[in-house]
Amino acid sequence: MTRTVFKLPDSLLQVFFPAIETAEVNETRWASLYTLTTFRLFLVLVLVVMFFAADDPGLLGSKQPMMFAWISIAYTFTSIGFSLLRTHVTIPFKQQVYLQVYVDITAIVLLMHTSGGVGTGLEILLLLIVAVTGLLMEGQFVMSCALLSSALVLLEQTYIDFTGSGYSAYSQAGVLCAALFAVAIFTLFLSRHQRASEALAAQKSLALEKASELNRQIVQHMEQGIVLVDDEGTIQLFNQGLMQMMPTPGLVESASLGNTFPELHSALERWKAHLDTSAQLVDIPDTALELRVRFTALPTLGTLLVIEDNAALSQQIQQLKLSSLGRLTASIAHQIRNPLGAISHAGQLLGESKALTDADGRLCQIVLDNARRMNLIVQEILQLTRQSHGQPGKMNLVEELKTFIERFSREQQLESTAFELYSTFHPNVDFDAGHLHQILGNLCLNSLYHNSGEAIQLTFVVALAADDTTVILDIADNGAGIPTGKKHKVFEPFYTTSHTGTGLGLYIARELCHFNGAKLSLLTTRQGTCFRMAFAEKSQEAHE
Repeated sequence: MTRTVFKLPDSLLQVFFPAIETAEVNETRWASLYTLTTFRLFLVLVLVVMFFAADDPGLLGSKQPMMFAWISIAYTFTSIGFSLLRTHVTIPFKQQVYLQVYVDITAIVLLMHTSGGVGTGLEILLLLIVAVTGLLMEGQFVMSCALLSSALVLLEQTYIDFTGSGYSAYSQAGVLCAALFAVAIFTLFLSRHQRASEALAAQKSLALEKASELNRQIVQHMEQGIVLVDDEGTIQLFNQGLMQMMPTPGLVESASLGNTFPELHSALERWKAHLDTSAQLVDIPDTALELRVRFTALPTLGTLLVIEDNAALSQQIQQLKLSSLGRLTASIAHQIRNPLGAISHAGQLLGESKALTDADGRLCQIVLDNARRMNLIVQEILQLTRQSHGQPGKMNLVEELKTFIERFSREQQLESTAFELYSTFHPNVDFDAGHLHQILGNLCLNSLYHNSGEAIQLTFVVALAADDTTVILDIADNGAGIPTGKKHKVFEPFYTTSHTGTGLGLYIARELCHFNGAKLSLLTTRQGTCFRMAFAEKSQEAHE
C-alpha cells in the first residue's frame, strides 16, 4: 500500500501549533496515541448508537437534537479519519496530537451545548482529553488545552445566558475550569516524571547495548576459541578464534556440538560427570591439533568452553625450557665434559696397561662405555638447545623424503628395497628441513636397533587427513613393536629399554615437531611400530 506523505504548511503550523518540537518520539508514545484514537472512535460510536437507537436518549441532544445528530455524525467520520492517519498518511506525532486534541475539545463542547451545557456529564470527557494530552505531550501544551477548554466552556455559558436559550450555571462551569487546570497541573508533573524515567531508561539501555557490543567484540577477537552450549548440547555462541583454530565451513549457531565437534562433546560429557575444574587435553584425530579445553558452568545459559591450541602453548613452554636448558648446558659443558674427558682419557690409558687382569680390564671397559654414554647425553642436550635456531620454511615433503632415504640408506649401508614411499600428491609443508632429517633419523635408527633380526622394512606414507586440511606422514617398520604397557612412556626424556641408548631420541623428535608446529604421535598397529607426523596445515600442492 502506497503511503502519502503529507505535511501542513509551516505558516499554518505557527498559528495553530506554536509548540512543535523536533525531539524523537518513542514507540510507546505512538502506541498511546493509537490507543486514544481507537478509544475515541469507540466512544463516539457508543454516543451515536445511544442517541439514534433509544426512543428517549435522555440528556444527549436534549436541547438541540438535530444539531447533536449532525455534530456526532461529523465527529464519527473525523474519528475514523484519525484512525486512518496511522496507516495511510504520514504526519508527525505532535501535529497529529495538536489536530486531534483541538477537534476533541471543540466537538465535546458543542455536544455539551446541544445537550444543555454543564451538568450533562459530557464534561468528564474534557477532563479525560486534558489528562491524556498531558501524558502524550511535553512542555506547557497541556496548560494550553486546559485554558482552551475553560475558555470554550465559559463562552458556551455566556452564549446561553446572552440568548436565554437555557439555564446558565457559572458556578458549575467555574468548578469544571478549576478541575481542568488541576488535572493539567497534575499530569504536567506526572509527564515530566515519566519523561525523566524514559530518558534514564534510554540511557541505561544505550549503556547496556554498548557494554554488550564491547563484550561481543572482546569475545570475537580473543585468541582462544569460545563456545557456549546449552544443557541440550546446542551451540549458542562461538567466536572467530574457534573458526581460525578449527575451520568448520557452514557452522551456525543452534548446531549440535556432538555432530559438529564430537571430541569436544565427549570432553564436555566427561566434565559433567566429574565436574573437574582442571583443563582437559583433547586430541583431534588425523590432525596436528591438541586442544586444551576449560569448562565453566553459567547458570541459565549453559556451559562455556574456552579452547586453546596446546601446541602453541607447548611452543611457548618449549622456548622457556630451551632458554633455561641453554644456560644449564653451558655450565654442563664446563663442569661435566672436562672431568668426563679426563675420566675417559684416563680409562683409555689404563686399558692399555699390560698389568691389568681380565677382571680389571672388564671394569675399565665399563668405565669407558659409561663415559661415552654420558658424553652422548650431554651432546644431545646441547644439540636440543641449539634447535631453536632452526628456520621453518616451505618444502616439498615427498622430494625431501626421497633425499633422506638416499642419504640414510647410504650411511647405514641399507639396500634401497628396505624403503617404500607412497604418496598420491606432493604437498608443500612448513617445516625446517634439518629438523625433519633429524626426526626421521631418530625414528629409523630406533627401528634398526630394535629390529627382531628380520630384514628391515621401513615404509613412508604421505596422505591427507580426514579434515582435508592436515598433511600427515606415517613412518612404519616391520619390527616386533612396542609393548602396550610401555607406549605411554616412549616420549618421556631418558626413558629407554636399551643399555646403550640415552632415552632422548624420541623426546627430541617430539620437541622438534612442536617447534615446527607439528605433532608426533604413536599409532596402535597390529604389527610393527608406526609413528605419525601431523603437520600444521595443508599448503599448495607441488605437482611434478
